[in-house]
Amino acid sequence: VVSTQSTGHKVGIGDNTLPNYSLKYLMEISEERIYKINSVLRISDVQLEDEGMYTCRFSNVDKTNSSYMDEKTIQLIVQVPVEVSFNSTDPVQLYEGLATTLTCKIFGKPPPQKVTWVRSKTGEELETNNLFEITSTNSSNGEKITSLLTVKSMSLDLEDRTNAVVRICYLVGELYALRPTRKILRVQDVSVVPKSIAVPGIVKSLSRLVCSATGVPTPGPVTWRYISRKENRDIIESDQYTITQEKFFDDSRSLYTKIESTLTIKIVRWADKGSYECSSTNIVDEEEKTSSASTTLNVGYPVSINTDTGETLQTLLGNSVGTLSVPLYGYPPPIITWTKDNGIVPSDSFTNKYIAVEEYSGVAQLTYSTVTLETGGNYTITANNTVHNVTHSVTFKLTVEVFYPPAMSVDSSREIPVMSTGKIPCTVTSLPAASHVIWYYNGTDLEKVGSPNKYTLEEMVVDIQGDLAVSTRNLVIKQASMEDQGRYICKAAVLITDRLYYATANVDVTVSVQW
Repeated sequence: VVSTQSTGHKVGIGDNTLPNYSLKYLMEISEERIYKINSVLRISDVQLEDEGMYTCRFSNVDKTNSSYMDEKTIQLIVQVPVEVSFNSTDPVQLYEGLATTLTCKIFGKPPPQKVTWVRSKTGEELETNNLFEITSTNSSNGEKITSLLTVKSMSLDLEDRTNAVVRICYLVGELYALRPTRKILRVQDVSVVPKSIAVPGIVKSLSRLVCSATGVPTPGPVTWRYISRKENRDIIESDQYTITQEKFFDDSRSLYTKIESTLTIKIVRWADKGSYECSSTNIVDEEEKTSSASTTLNVGYPVSINTDTGETLQTLLGNSVGTLSVPLYGYPPPIITWTKDNGIVPSDSFTNKYIAVEEYSGVAQLTYSTVTLETGGNYTITANNTVHNVTHSVTFKLTVEVFYPPAMSVDSSREIPVMSTGKIPCTVTSLPAASHVIWYYNGTDLEKVGSPNKYTLEEMVVDIQGDLAVSTRNLVIKQASMEDQGRYICKAAVLITDRLYYATANVDVTVSVQW
């Protein structure tokens, strides 16, 4: 029979034992027929409550039924390896200038003798001073120690991992035990800063905007948003945009403290011009902290010709105001220079303007107050602008043809004696020559009246005077009568670049009677 003195309960009789206990017997018989029994008690999972006095009791009965009993007692001393634990394994997050207390609990048997706080970064043993305060309390039996380390004012220099070092004494000797560490972090609310507050961008090229987020704990991914007077929208990965996030590890603090995000605009459009907001968050004491910053994309547009609407052949009309126009793209607005037949156009003969249609587009205009034949020729326009300190230039060649719309020359009145023949000329000056000249009377085309004996329109005669064509067509009135009096209209048409230009003139005819 084996029992414990501390509790008095039996742990085993013969081969029957309670859980965690086992008995083993070894029997020996000497030549003198004396029996020797060895009994071994095995405790499979020693607990602190197993400590105490254990009694081994033997009994037997002789042939006379007399009972005999003997027992021995042995003490079991249970030792517990030191255990060190913090009240939490999470890093302590603390704003600069604030105080915090770390709680370390130590348990062991034999009782721990000493607790020492050590900084991992420097290896120095901490003591109570102007930076730290250390207090420890022991349980009544000395097996438990609660040690408090107070950091009086947090600063970056104090950011560290702190170890609790415990010195205990076993029966077999001394042991120093290093146990879990607790990290102290100087908290920093997330702060987002753009790499540049203004980023140059060029239409049809690639542009990158960069923002950095720093903070403790580690900031979350940077998000991007486009902000303008017309729209506010979140930016996500697409055919137009890519967003990358790169973390930076701080070896001295053993954590990521910075995220750098790059927004890449693959092909810059004029509509991408504006402000971009980058934001990030981190969580401090279960409270979400957010920081945002803005960077501006200044889009420039290298000067170019709008070839969709630019005409290489342009027409001007003589004796009138004439304007040559070339549509352009460009921002800042380009500076325009015109040359004609490889020579600079005299500034006193024209007005040179750039008229903005949109902020990034416009029309270059060269205006002559009076167009002459000398205005025609080969022109070259040169446009320049400077985009982000780089000068861009473009040229465009065009040919100018000068035409003259019809100008009429007739007598405003004509007197024809009765029963005689009168000839009324209609002269048209133009370039090119008039395509047709027609006479009308009372709204009737005299070529179509079918009265050749009354009205005759002679064939048109064209004469070249200088560079202009002079077209003349006579109306012949035969045997004039009083019915032929009235207003006759001469109408001429000139075809200029697929367009007809018209001119008219009136002739008042009177038929006189001579007595």
